[in-house]
Amino acid sequence: MAGEITQKVNPPHPKGGTLRVDNVYSQKDHQWHFVKSSYRSKKGKFAKYTLVAQRNINLIHGNPGRTSVQVNSPNLAKLFREVLNGTWCEGVNKVPPTFDSDILFHTRPYLSLKLSQEEAREIPDAQVVDDIKEVITFVDDFYGRDTLSIESLHRNGEITYDHLWTLFPPGCFIIQQSGILGEPQALKFSSGRYVEQRHGEQKFYAINATLINYDGDCLGWGEVQLEIPSFNETKAIAALPTLPLKFHPNESQLRDNLMSRGKKYLEFLGMACKEHDGMGVEMVFEVEKWVEKKFYAKGRIMVDPAAYKMKLPNCELLKPKVFNTIQPDDVPEEDLVFCNHRVLGFSFAEKKWGSFAVSMIGDVMWDAAASDRLILSEKRRRLISDLMRGHESKETGFDDIVRGKGKSLVGLLSGAPGTGKTLTAEVVAELSKRPLYVVSAGELGIEVRDLDKALNDMMSMVHRWGCVLLIDEAEIFLRKRQDGQIHQNALVGVFLRRLEYFRGIIILTTNRQQDIDDAFKSRIHFKFHYSPLNESGRLAVWKNFLPEIPVADLRSIAHFEINGREIKNTVSLATTIARAREESLTVETLRDILDNFTSWEENGD
Repeated sequence: MAGEITQKVNPPHPKGGTLRVDNVYSQKDHQWHFVKSSYRSKKGKFAKYTLVAQRNINLIHGNPGRTSVQVNSPNLAKLFREVLNGTWCEGVNKVPPTFDSDILFHTRPYLSLKLSQEEAREIPDAQVVDDIKEVITFVDDFYGRDTLSIESLHRNGEITYDHLWTLFPPGCFIIQQSGILGEPQALKFSSGRYVEQRHGEQKFYAINATLINYDGDCLGWGEVQLEIPSFNETKAIAALPTLPLKFHPNESQLRDNLMSRGKKYLEFLGMACKEHDGMGVEMVFEVEKWVEKKFYAKGRIMVDPAAYKMKLPNCELLKPKVFNTIQPDDVPEEDLVFCNHRVLGFSFAEKKWGSFAVSMIGDVMWDAAASDRLILSEKRRRLISDLMRGHESKETGFDDIVRGKGKSLVGLLSGAPGTGKTLTAEVVAELSKRPLYVVSAGELGIEVRDLDKALNDMMSMVHRWGCVLLIDEAEIFLRKRQDGQIHQNALVGVFLRRLEYFRGIIILTTNRQQDIDDAFKSRIHFKFHYSPLNESGRLAVWKNFLPEIPVADLRSIAHFEINGREIKNTVSLATTIARAREESLTVETLRDILDNFTSWEENGD
């Protein structure tokens, strides 16, 4: 039926006037029928019309729906395509253009300007003048009763739910005040509609808008959907979850911040190790659906949207899908504000893939003096530094006879817990300016097939990122093979094969240095054994953690026989207590904790 109307009212150039029709859905025959509106056109029943205003009415529900406008005038079609260019306004490029009547309300100021310009010409085009006047007349008649109240609301910075649509002309700059990460997001408004929910759910105003996103493959514009829940009475525009930028109380400052953030975002399209301190977002499956969940991520992260997509190709965090691609160097400066507020990557501390707020990401400050924290002889410290420098040159030098082998640096650290094995791995990472990827043997699995896949996936990513890989408690993979131990021997074989082809720095820790398979001995480049800390070693650890406390005071607690990890935990607990008491950390607080610890070990209470 809509096609028949189009044929009847789309002559080479209409004679003028506006036809109003209702497109009514009948429950009787389940068909849509065009019915002349109760409003009678001034141009008469049989005129060829400049505009056709079509209101949809579903008799099942009874209430009138939205009104769409079909523009039959070539002059008006050109003007609307000009003003709506780049706004992705649905229907403007149809022949003839057909779109929501609210577009006319938003474009009235532009049409008034065009009318004034045309009338000011030496020889105005009478047809253009008549066509524009026809639209303006329709707008004033159709919205006349509401226009004054709308203008008054806007002047006072207020709005009603029914008039939300008046805030959002096509292509306008809007702000989502804060998402799950508490960050503002700038978008270009595309379209909006009121949604009536069934089953008692709250109705809302749905917004389609676009932003600049990198989805792991392409950079460009993608569309997202936002909602403004219904509300009663009037509401401050600045209090809306999404609003036009011009109504934001700190418009100028916000625009500057968004511009700076956009420039930063374009630096994160590739792969980069960064520092992060704040909340990240991951996808978690709950009650038959995937939902966004926050997690705290402090420390090193790897920004890598492409790797995220390889790992989780169907994840919702990749959205919005890019439909209009653009090269990074071609992003206009004024569009930088529309860049996504978060990037995809991996948190090394939490071992989670997620999205991270651009504003919470900073550069890594590598610790060149990291080796000073090791309780090692100067000879061993120097050896570690030399190995790191030597490995850097080896990566571009000698290869094994079999291509792909021989470019790893493998270290084995043995000793009791808390003696400095993990700290050594951290120092290796700092000196080589690489992120540290830590995994325990238990996380890799003990089934042969699971282990092989886990090692392959992990080592591929570690190689991609250039990490130092630390596999803690690796004795299950290093244990001597014995006759009859088929499963254990298979685990060792899988690990040995993966180790041979690994390209990078890998450090293994074990508490069982005497139980290592002979095949590993020729593949390990350096081995350190860590004895339990003596009193002087413990004093050195205390000094590392608490340089502000006098050495004499620290010496008074160095006799407590605890390991390095326990010293770290004691300092953390004492710091928490001092903060709660609003006082400085003292050796007395440390001694109280240590006395309690000793009492528990001796008495079990």
